[in-house]
Amino acid sequence: MDPDCCLQQICHTNALCLGSPDPLDIIQETQAPVSQQNLQSFYHRIKFLVGRDSTHFIPGENPFEGGHACVIRGQVMTSDGTPLVGVNISFVNAPVLGYTISRQDGSK
Repeated sequence: MDPDCCLQQICHTNALCLGSPDPLDIIQETQAPVSQQNLQSFYHRIKFLVGRDSTHFIPGENPFEGGHACVIRGQVMTSDGTPLVGVNISFVNAPVLGYTISRQDGSK
């Protein structure tokens, strides 16, 4: 978190100070019944993470293939361990693959 901005009232609600949505919030809104989850592929169980209103923003059509999917987790922190919120995490030279923004705790 940028203490010069995100702790100030005027910046507190800025998208870069809020970060991306928490996946738990999204899954609670979109989760299929347990009986259907067992029948779905790995990709179909995690695709809620990708999209315009999700944790990983895609600017156009979803370019990812269901047979080649994985989830990468991590945190963005300063050298002293302070979480950084609002950091753009993307694929180098591949804007079509979208991006995510680190959350309040620095996770992505």
